[in-house]
Amino acid sequence: MPNAEDLFRRLYRIPQDFGKILVLIFGYEKTQPYIQNLSQQLVLIRTLIEAELSGDVQLIDQTAQQLYQLADERAEYLASLNPFWRVIEWQNLTYTFLQLNFEMIVAFLSGEYQRSINVFDRLLYHADSIGDYFAEGMYNYLIYRPNRPVSSTETAV
Repeated sequence: MPNAEDLFRRLYRIPQDFGKILVLIFGYEKTQPYIQNLSQQLVLIRTLIEAELSGDVQLIDQTAQQLYQLADERAEYLASLNPFWRVIEWQNLTYTFLQLNFEMIVAFLSGEYQRSINVFDRLLYHADSIGDYFAEGMYNYLIYRPNRPVSSTETAV
């Protein structure tokens, strides 16, 4: 892929961009482990693509295991930040996201472009589901979290 480096540079900005949202709510210190985890996921996805291209089955398996381990860590971390997020839900969302990425990578690299496009469509739909769960949890956290500061226009409960 002639523009692979440009593509990966753009992908590597995603954790920082996404982290900016979390920093606003949870602060810099609490957000950094998440940003590092997400950055590591992108590095591993790149490794997975390279392993697929070279046919290194052992590296493919090892990288997939590492991706699922990161997903578990990320799910636990997000659930620890926000009581309105559950570990199992983040795991299910992230596992499905990984499975769809694996399927899309294999389809694309094997020249099954129509299948790759179909999987990409499913991936976009699933990304919406992830965004919905994220947004709902953030909304509930901001509205219902205990010990949140009370503004001058509302009364403490």
